[in-house]
Amino acid sequence: MSVTLPDIAYQQKLFDLVNYWRIHTPNAPAIIHQELTLDYAELATQIDLCARHLSAQGVGPGDVVALYAQPGLVFPVHLFAAARLGAIWLGLNTKYSPAELDYVLGNAQPKSIWLDATSLAHASPQVQEFFRTRENLWVCTALQVDQRSQLAIAPVGTAELTAEHVLQPLPSATLPSYFDMPPATPTALIYTSGTTGSPKGAVISQYALTKASIKQAELLNLEQPSIINNLPINHIGSIGDITTSMIAAGGCVVMQAKFDVPESFELIQKHRITLWGQIPTMFQLALAHESFAKADLSSLQCILFSGAPASIELIRQLRSICPRVLNAYGMSETVGSVLWVLDGSDDVLASTVGTPVASVEFRLANEQDQPVAEGDVGEIQIRSDYCFSYYWNNEAATAEAFTADGYLKTGDLGRQNPDGTVALAGRTKERFKSGGYNVYPREIEQTLNAHPAVLESIVVAVPDALYHEVGFAYIQPKPGSTVTADALKEYCKERLANYKVPKFIAFLHDIPQLANGKINRQALREQALEQLNSATE
Repeated sequence: MSVTLPDIAYQQKLFDLVNYWRIHTPNAPAIIHQELTLDYAELATQIDLCARHLSAQGVGPGDVVALYAQPGLVFPVHLFAAARLGAIWLGLNTKYSPAELDYVLGNAQPKSIWLDATSLAHASPQVQEFFRTRENLWVCTALQVDQRSQLAIAPVGTAELTAEHVLQPLPSATLPSYFDMPPATPTALIYTSGTTGSPKGAVISQYALTKASIKQAELLNLEQPSIINNLPINHIGSIGDITTSMIAAGGCVVMQAKFDVPESFELIQKHRITLWGQIPTMFQLALAHESFAKADLSSLQCILFSGAPASIELIRQLRSICPRVLNAYGMSETVGSVLWVLDGSDDVLASTVGTPVASVEFRLANEQDQPVAEGDVGEIQIRSDYCFSYYWNNEAATAEAFTADGYLKTGDLGRQNPDGTVALAGRTKERFKSGGYNVYPREIEQTLNAHPAVLESIVVAVPDALYHEVGFAYIQPKPGSTVTADALKEYCKERLANYKVPKFIAFLHDIPQLANGKINRQALREQALEQLNSATE
């Protein structure tokens, strides 16, 4: 089904999305995990029961509730139940260390914490011990009871969750009037990756998440929309780009606890998935896996990559699977993707993040927040009515995030091409000065990535006595390929100004990543400094 019904566009609060499809397509599958399924009527019922149990635990409007879980049935029910109450939902990544959990929970101070039983059972002993010292804990899971998928909860310490723990109606639990709830009510708290300091909690309103989800559903315009969600539940991609936007389309989200290539192919075939969305690294792993040769991907209507650039070689491989390949750009603070390649060539998909959507105002700005000259590099700045609201308990960071005239400062640098597409040039904090020139790591990386022996490259800045800063490039070679640092420098010299050529080049088997799948540039910079210091000792 394509999202052509005009009424969905007028919804302004998160639970409205579920309720809309509960009325129009109550028996359509909404959430699937393993052998468990919730249709829209069942999803709405479980959300109501979950909201009442949260209310009985003392949760009310403005309170934070947290969930430690991998993607599964509990995740969307808990998310929408918090929205139904006017509470603020916080997802906890199961890859978090005890120190990361301690920081996030200490900063957010949730009133109630639910722990998915299966996820907790697979957690490290250190994480399990961490949760034993916390308060306000409940263990939860999804069960098949009387041929229905239902949620169950119990106090932490319960040996095993069974049918007797299934959520039951609580007449005494009163819920606030959802109709009286302002659309600006905060609904989600998403912590940034924290590569340059402690993570910041981006607060997103019901209106922002709802409108961004509807916009994405309209842009994708899929027949019988369905998608796999295997991203961590603390990530805006998992929450908004996949789950709530698919619910806005009246589609089905097939939950996969973690990324597994053979299982992904099985799920695509079994559930006739129409949208395959992943970050490029996941696509690379999938296409290189032995199971790809026998995978039935005939149901796919669209392939979408985001979160990182994709090589033109990868894009061509994806295009051979499904002609409609898209790219999107966004972040937690923009809530939804705000630039898209909806109908572009392979070159455009590989070298740009597309053009701004009509629902946002866009500009490239200099350090004084003024528009740059045509063709110059500037910071991508966005103004819309569905950006994030503020950083949790951090007024200074909130003030720094917005310009005086209300534009969100993304921290990403870009250059607009004559055709209107935008090419990323790096991050404002990654841009460095070498011999008085501005150097943009992304430009160097694009050059290196075009070399036939390079799978991926990352360029970081390191101090230099003569030029102030120079580039240090880390190279992940393609399997079976060999290339020397000198050869790559010569390759760059033929294509870049001399001040852009990396002074140092090193090789890595794997590029370190953060819990959200993005490259850990801070770790690479620290590694580069250690290597340089060791060489001078």
